[in-house]
This record gives sequence, structure tokens and C-alpha cells, in this order.
Amino acid sequence: MNTVTLYVPCDVVRVRVQLGYSNHLSPIEKIVLRAIGASKGGVGVEQLVHLFKLSERVTTDLLGDLLRRRYIVLDFHSARVRLEQGVTMDRLDELQPAERFNDYTDLVIERLAGCVLPAGDAVRRIDDGGLELPVSVSEPRENPSETELLAVLEPAIEQENKRREADGRPRRAHRVLAARLSLDQQPRIVEHRWLALEVGVRFDEDTELLRFTMTDRRLSVAQRASAVKRLNKLVSDRPTTKFVQALKGVAERRRAEPPGLTELLAQFVKHTAEAASAPAGTRISRHGVLTYEYHQVVNQIRARQAAEVIARPVVGAEAHQELLVELIGSAREQLVLACPVVRYDLLNKFFDPIESALAEGVQVVLVWGKNRDAALDDKVRTALSSLRWGGEKRMGARLMVSTMPSRINAAVVVADDRRALVTGHHFLADEGADRRQVGVDMTAPHDEACPAIESLLVWTRRVLRHREGRLMHVRHSEFAGGQPKREPSLPDAGIEPPEPPPDSVDGELAASRVQLWAGRWQAVSGHLQQTMEARALPWAEVVEDGVHRELFWDALRRPAHRLVLSGHLLHPGALDDRVLSALRKRSADGTDVTIVHQRSTAAGTGRDASGVLRELVSEVPLNVVRDATNARVLVGDDELVVTSFDFLGTAGHVSGLPHQGQSEVGIRLVGRAVTEEFADALGQSSATLPEAAPTTTVWSPVSPATQHMLDAVAAAPPGGMPDVVAEHLADGPDLWPMLADLRGASVPVDLLRVAVAGGLRRSAAGLDSAEAQQWLEWLMGERWSNRAFAEAAVLRMGIRDPGLAPQPEFALMAAARGGPTAGRAIAGAWNDGLTESERSVLAVVAAVEILLHDGNQAHRNDLMTAEVPDLVSLLDVGEPFAAVTAAAHDYWQTQKFAALPVDSIEVAGTHAAHSRSVDKAWQRLVAAVEQGQRPQTGFERTHRHLFGSDGVFGHVVEAVGKRDVAAVRRWVAGEGAADIGKLIDKATAVAAPGNDLVTGGRRRNYADRLTRIVHAAQRLASLPMAAVGMDTDHRLESAVRFAKSLAAVWSSVREAQPDGPEGVLLAAALDDIEFVVRWGNHD
Repeated sequence: MNTVTLYVPCDVVRVRVQLGYSNHLSPIEKIVLRAIGASKGGVGVEQLVHLFKLSERVTTDLLGDLLRRRYIVLDFHSARVRLEQGVTMDRLDELQPAERFNDYTDLVIERLAGCVLPAGDAVRRIDDGGLELPVSVSEPRENPSETELLAVLEPAIEQENKRREADGRPRRAHRVLAARLSLDQQPRIVEHRWLALEVGVRFDEDTELLRFTMTDRRLSVAQRASAVKRLNKLVSDRPTTKFVQALKGVAERRRAEPPGLTELLAQFVKHTAEAASAPAGTRISRHGVLTYEYHQVVNQIRARQAAEVIARPVVGAEAHQELLVELIGSAREQLVLACPVVRYDLLNKFFDPIESALAEGVQVVLVWGKNRDAALDDKVRTALSSLRWGGEKRMGARLMVSTMPSRINAAVVVADDRRALVTGHHFLADEGADRRQVGVDMTAPHDEACPAIESLLVWTRRVLRHREGRLMHVRHSEFAGGQPKREPSLPDAGIEPPEPPPDSVDGELAASRVQLWAGRWQAVSGHLQQTMEARALPWAEVVEDGVHRELFWDALRRPAHRLVLSGHLLHPGALDDRVLSALRKRSADGTDVTIVHQRSTAAGTGRDASGVLRELVSEVPLNVVRDATNARVLVGDDELVVTSFDFLGTAGHVSGLPHQGQSEVGIRLVGRAVTEEFADALGQSSATLPEAAPTTTVWSPVSPATQHMLDAVAAAPPGGMPDVVAEHLADGPDLWPMLADLRGASVPVDLLRVAVAGGLRRSAAGLDSAEAQQWLEWLMGERWSNRAFAEAAVLRMGIRDPGLAPQPEFALMAAARGGPTAGRAIAGAWNDGLTESERSVLAVVAAVEILLHDGNQAHRNDLMTAEVPDLVSLLDVGEPFAAVTAAAHDYWQTQKFAALPVDSIEVAGTHAAHSRSVDKAWQRLVAAVEQGQRPQTGFERTHRHLFGSDGVFGHVVEAVGKRDVAAVRRWVAGEGAADIGKLIDKATAVAAPGNDLVTGGRRRNYADRLTRIVHAAQRLASLPMAAVGMDTDHRLESAVRFAKSLAAVWSSVREAQPDGPEGVLLAAALDDIEFVVRWGNHD
């Protein structure tokens, strides 16, 4: 889609703004209120002037502000002030500030959609290459509501506050309290400017219309839609102007629709799912893209929410008349009746209700006239004059009737801005009562503005031919009770975009922060998906004039399961080759296409429209239904249009020009349920539509506080993590979601453990809540898996689940291992209900306790008193654990339940290891000596001198021959410590005096051989002396047999280790005794 810069004329208007300060009372306001409240009978104004040493003017102004806010009461008789009832000293921090002042600022109102923008957004001249929108600044336009003014002023004031703070200019922050154009709400135009808008333009060859796309983010979604509508109307009204021709010249000629909400949301969901895989260095830019897409989707959802209505079909002329009476009676301020034809008999039916409405002060607007030659008959004029005279006389109510034909084909009723009827049935004309008439009854579902109904009111005011037409109410704020509304928020809005992620790779914590960031984005997208799926009401928009043609072609081109076109007339001009080709394609693709009509015409073409359809039915499965109908409805799968426009009648075209044709109005409704209702009303509900696929995104809310905690932990000094976690832990119901977020983000276990422990300490409900029990189980499991059995046992006592493993008795046994109460704990863990794995673990733990209590008499006595050896024998365990208990039992029988000689085993193991190390060192030294003794060319005499019986290396050769470690150590400490190069030079000088010293590669090779001897000798000399006394313990012989038996089944025991908590305890017990296995393998 090609883009063009469109310059829209703007009015710069002066706006009166009422400003206040922050959200709390100022210090001086608090002081004055406290002074007034300190005296029961109040304080005199003169006393306050004297007390605060302020001027009388300042004091009275301050009291005036407090009086206007109803914080104080002034007794004019005694000239004393006191606090208003309900204002107490303990509530001062809750009160809003009383001080306020007025200021003026300039805003711009653009003349395309009437949007309000900051004055700085508009330019004073048009750049080359742009197109100026041909809208005269003298044309009337809608004045903005206070809501629109506030929507622009509030962000501007907030930005100004931030700028002042950043510049170091101290000032109390301002906030906007109210805004208005002027006392009479007529804007004072300061100057004229232009707003540059980037607009996408393409030419639709099927409809021969220009289509526009506007993406300027300065305008809301609703404002952009309104601007596109106005642009469409402007182009259709003036098709031959230079402006339109210029647009056609730059328009792209292809069918490319901008992405809708469904496509934008699907794209956003996809991108959030991929966020976690964003590589370092790209996450900040990825965050910016996601933030942009988030605001796109949220703005569209908000626009959809605001456009939601309660809609139902109105079927039959009688139902239309009943609803009309109901709408007239429900109007409280304004009633709009738009009907092309007004007959006296029909008007007379509603005369009394209309008269009653006028008597109650309701303003009634009647728009009529199908074409420019239309006229009201005398009886109708008389009746309207009677209504006008009676209303003005009784209540001053106004009856506004078009003074000339409005050239409309639409039938519309609007009661205030809360409810409306849009139909193709001319309810004030005695026609079509015998035909099927279908309209839509539309009600605003909330107390805020309903854009669809407001658009109907704007359309009415535009077509109303009356000198006082501008006195019509068209905005929600113009009706009583219509207060300025802020932008509607999303339901359950609590998931805001996350903070930017770390953009570097700096360990486990950074990975967790990235995961949490991505998780929060997925939570946001999941929330938006579910928000959309939870919307039960359809959303609506008003369709005017040429937009009908666009929607008609969109329906023809869009693949669907159902397409119903219902109207009164078939015109051959509407069934041209392009339409027939599109119908043929849709039917061939499997779309259930139905065309409902009452009659057809050849319209002077000699080609009857019904005959054309019969030919098409012979080619493709097309349903053509002839029925007594005037229902002008287009129905698809999930959307429909109820309108006054006959899609296949009158050549299928709408001109909507001011000087010719008729204005058509319809309502587009989007929603599966309401579409089914209207299909039923047309008798065309046979199509079976697929169920909408539910959301597949799995998400859970992620607290922003969690991300703040991880950011603070990342910035904390070494050792500061526990304090930072404690500072950022949430209280109340937010605590448990925060812990879940941390766990889901795979934060380091140390961090999560600190957070969980801190959370359990500050749990308001103690440890009895389901959430506390869940995290208590996690903390116990974490401590158990890390073999902190004592801590795990204490935590297990607080867990209520009786079936959770480990059982409390097992946890106590694990904690008591190696202590003086181990025997009693082991005996307490035994019961008849133990599983096979629990019995095996109990038997091995008990056997290890008996075998390793060496030197601890209290430990041994506790084991024997608790009869633990007998318990091990009684426990029925399978292999390979039975082999372990059997080997232990054999050892006990030999040694009379004595423990293994742990110290002696350790010494023996040390001796064996030492012996192996010494053997390896001797082998290295022997190999180095053997290699070094070989003669080398160029060093014969030097070599004989060094390795002779009195030579330096001859001494180490002698020590190696005798395997004398002490001699090697003496050599290393003495002769072997000399520099190798100097030894070679000295030996050469003695053995071969007068010869030149050898240099180069041969010298380096010879020096390397000697160096290897020195290094091997140093390695041997560095080993400690062998341990002694390992053979003095009489239990070693039995211990060796036990160690070899245990080593034989060790790998099987390790492989048979059970899963779960029992396996952790068994692994700990086996690790305790593994040194015996190693000793047995090397003994």
C-alpha cells in the first residue's frame, strides 16, 4: 500500500485549564487544618492571621480554597471556621489538595475527524510532495468534549512535570482538574495550521473505490477509524476533484488489507513465545518491538470494548412498532426519529407517546425525505405543528423537524445515547407490513459513551435540515449524567509490560532474569488472548453510504463457511461479471452462499436478474430463495450488516453525494452469537460453523515485583543477596505468586531457598494455608536432596500431608545418623507398613551405623539398647541389599558386634596409596637414570666425569641401585640442587681442559636428559615417609574380608538405589562407607 502525506487543516484554539497540585494536601494546608481542628468551637479568622503571620489576603484565599473543597465550615455570625464533619486529624493524609488555579494553553483540532492534539503536532506550512485535504476552515465542525481535552492535557502536564524535575527546577507537580474551551464552550480560534498524517492509499478495482489505512499513533484506534470514514465520504462526495485524482495517481492497485486485531494478536503471541530465545545484544531491541506490538493490540482491544453493544434482531413490522413505542417512552432528554417517508396514519399511532415525551421535556428530532422532491402532506404538517406548539407551551421542549427533504433511505430511532433502532423498514410509512422486516435493536451495555450510537447521532445532525440543528445532543457528555470519562481500562488489567531485560550474558541469574522477562511477556499476551475470548458482547460500528460497497466486496472475497445476502430487489446492474465471478468462486470453494430476495427486474437491460442467478445456480451450488422480504442484511460467519442499503438492488451502488442519491446507514456487528441470531431471523441458520479454537497459550500471571527483586539482586554487593531478597519480598496474597515466579524463572537455588524461607516466616496465615504447605514441602525437599537432613527433619514436622515421603520417622532417622540417638531413631522408623525400598534403606542405614560407630561408646550403647543388630537380621530385604546386610552380619559375628577399625583402615589405605606412589616414583627415576647414562656424542669425557663413581650423577645412580630413598633425598638437597648448565661446564673444564665448551642443540639435549633425572629424584624425595602401625589392630583381618565382600556387590548396590527421598538417604549412607570399598579393592 503506497503512502502519501496528507495535510489536514487545523484550528489552533485557546483552552482554559484548571490545575491543582499533586494528590495530597500541601504542608501549609495541613497546618491550617490542624490549627482549626485543635479547637472544638472553631478558630476566628483574625486568630489564624495572627497565628501564622501571613497577610490577610493570603489567609482568606487559603481558607476559601479549603471552603470550596468542603474541608471547613464558615460561621458568618461569629466569623469562625471549624472542620467539616468527617474531616478528622487522622484522615489528613487521604485528602486531596484544595489549592487550584486557572491557566490557558493552545491545542489544535484537526478538521478530518475532529481529533484534539497538542499545538506542537501541527505545522504552519505545507512541504512539497504533500496533499492538502480540501476542507474549508469555515465549514462547521464538532467541538471537542472535556474528555478529549483531558486526554491530551494530562500527558502534556505529566511530561512538563518530568522535564522540570530532570532540569532540577523544584516545583510542586501539577495535575489537570478540568478543561473547557470557554464559558459558552465556543472555541477561540488563535490561528490555522496543518496536521501532517501518513495515509496508506490503494485502489480497489472491484469496487472502484479508494481505500485508506491510517497508522498515525497520535490518533487512537477509534479516531483513526473515524478519520478513514470521513476520508472515504469526502472522496465519494467529490470524485472528480483534483485532490481525489491525485490520490488515485499514487494509489497502489492491489488487494492488501491491513492486519486486524486477530492478526495483530496472533503475531504478538508468536513473538512473545520466541522472546526467551533472543540472543544477548538483541533483547533491548526485541523488548522495544514487543512493547510497540503490545500497545497496538491494547489500543485495538480498548476500541473494541468501547464499541461493544447489546444487540438483538427485530423481526416484522409489528415488532418494529412495539419497539418504537418502547424507545419513545425510554427517552429522557432526546429522541431521534429518522424515516424517509412519513404517513399521517402511522404518525398518528405514535402521536400520544411523542406528545408525552415532549411534555416531559424530551427534545424530539424528526428527519424525513427520501429524495429532493419529497414533501410532507398537509395532515402530517398539521400534526407536527400541534406537537411543536404543545411541547414549547408546556415544558419548553423542542421539536426539530427537517425543513426540507434530507434525502435519506435509512430508518433510525435513537433514545438519548443509550439505545437505538436501525432498520430498512420505513416505520412511519404504511408500506411493507406484509414483508419480512429485520432491524437491529442496539443498547449501550455500560454508562460510558457508545461510539456506534454517537455516530448515528452525528449522522442525524449532518442530514438534518434545520437552522437549530446544532442544538442536537450528539456526545455522551452533552446528556445529563454524562461525565467526562477516561480511556476504558482492560478488564482485570493488572499485567503490565515488563521492564527491559539484561542484554548481556553474565551467569545463571542473568538467564533467570531473561526467562522471567520472557515469561511476563507471555503472561501479557495470554491475558490479552483470554480477554478477547471472554468478550461475550458483539462490537458495532456505523456503516454509511459507500462503505456498504466495501463490506459487500470484502464478504465476497473472504473465505468463509456461510454468506447470506438478503434484500428486497435484484438488479441486473448489481450482478455484473465481477460479482458473478466472485459468487462462483465462493461457492466453488465450499462457502454456503444464499441470496434471498422478493422480486427482480431487468431495469431496461433486457436481462432479468433472476434469470442471471438461475444460470449461475446451474453451474455452482448456490441457494436462491424468493421470499416476501425487505430484510436488508448481509450475514457471514462472525459478522453481519443490518442496513437500509439493498446490496443487490439499485445497481448495487451508493453515491451519497450531497446533491443526488440517498444517504444509507447500517450497523456492522461482529460476534458469532449475534450473527447466529440474525441468521435464524432470516431463516438461514442451516450452515454448520466450526467452533472457535480455544487459546493454546499456557500462561500464568507474573508479578512486576519479582523482576524488580532480581534486578536488585543483580546489583547487590557480594553477600548482600539475603538482605535484598528480604527487602523485596511481597506481603499478603502477592507473596505466593512471587515465589512461583522465581521458581518458574529457574533462579539459583540459593536465592529461591532464601526467598521461600523468608516467605514462610512472614506468612500471615502461618504454615497452615495450602500455599504455605506447598512451599514448606518444596523447602523440605530441597534441604533433603542436599543432605541437610537435620533441617529437613524439622521442616517435615510442620507438613500435614501424612503420605508425603519421607515419613517423619524416616526424616528423624536421617537427622540422627552418626549421633548418640541413632539407635532409637532407627528402631522408631521400623513398622510393618514399610515398603520394600523403605525396608532396604532402613537395613543398610542400620548396618552402616553399627559398622561405623568406632570409638563412640554412647553411640554403640544406643544401638545395642535399641537392638539394631537384631532388627537388621529380621528385616526381609532383597538383593543386592541382602548381600550388604549378610556381609555386615558375618563381620559382627566374628568381632562380637564391634565396629570396623575405621582409623586403622584409613591408615592402611593411606599406606597402600603411599606404597603405590613410591613405586611409581622409583620407576620414573630408574627410567630417567637409564636414559641419562647413555653416552652422547661431544660429551664423552664430560659424561664419564659426571656419571663416574665420584661424579655428581654417579651418586644418584648408586642410590637408585640400592633403592635408598634417604640417599636420594640427600642428593636432591645437596649436589642435585646445582644448576645443570654450570655442572656441565665445570665437568667439562675438569675432564677435558683446553677444549671449547659445547653449545647449540646437542648441549640442550644433554641438559634435558640430566634435568629429567633431577626432577624424578625430586618427585621421589617429596613423598612422605611410609605410615607404620597399620598391622596392630586385630580387627583388620575380618575387616578385609568384609571390604572385599562389599566391593564385590558395590556396583549392583549403587545401580539398585531407589528413586525419591529414600534413594537420597541410601546414597548418603553408602557414601559414608565407600572408603571401605576403596580400601578393599586395593588391599
